[in-house]
Amino acid sequence: MHSANNSNTFLAYFNQIDKYLSYILWLKKYVPYHERITMLLTKKTKIRSFVNKFESKLRYFGDLRNHLVHGFRLDNRHYIHVSEHAVKQITFAHDQLTKPQTLLDGAIWLESKVIFAQLADPLNEVLELMKQQNIQYLPVYQDQLFLWILSFRDMLARLVHEKIVDTNTMTIEDVDISYATEYVFVESGTSVYDLPEIFSGKDSTEIVIATDTGSEDEKIQAMLSVHDAMRLQSTQEIPKKKQTIKTK
Repeated sequence: MHSANNSNTFLAYFNQIDKYLSYILWLKKYVPYHERITMLLTKKTKIRSFVNKFESKLRYFGDLRNHLVHGFRLDNRHYIHVSEHAVKQITFAHDQLTKPQTLLDGAIWLESKVIFAQLADPLNEVLELMKQQNIQYLPVYQDQLFLWILSFRDMLARLVHEKIVDTNTMTIEDVDISYATEYVFVESGTSVYDLPEIFSGKDSTEIVIATDTGSEDEKIQAMLSVHDAMRLQSTQEIPKKKQTIKTK
């Protein structure tokens, strides 16, 4: 459906985006909209990843805005009307620019569980827990001290390689594979659109761990794997939150 009301709604959202881009760039003088998009592709800001992914759509919004405004100025009547789809897309862009989906939001959408293990935990119990909860990665602690990330796949590979069958008397410490999984700590407020850049870094990061300020001394709020990032990035819009992250 197309209507004059849609056109007015589109323009209202565009004007808010227009002002927000200037705010993010700390501009004190007028810079054309398209030039600001170009600037945001190179400057380190919290919305750079989103702008990079949706550059073409953001630029089209600017072109559509010009058609709407210039046409209306001819005789105070809309020459074109905006569709429901266009309103939905610019609303999504506005929300993601002004309040980007965070890693915590992404983990909630994925229903990702953060369950912890202690170094002295019985190995058979840990294996069973990870299997039942469908958990591929587990933070390992010694009391309150974070040690490393346990990978279900790597742990099974180690047991098979060493031909270990009986795990009843073993603990996590007996199959130390702390070297196997590369991880990085980041702030929980980091945008999900930053994940591709994080995972493509030189350290071959496999797990992103989110804490309040990005310190490993803080409580882990969310963990996302490279596979989780692919699931998040495969959808243009991230659905609304489903439930609270489960912790143990």
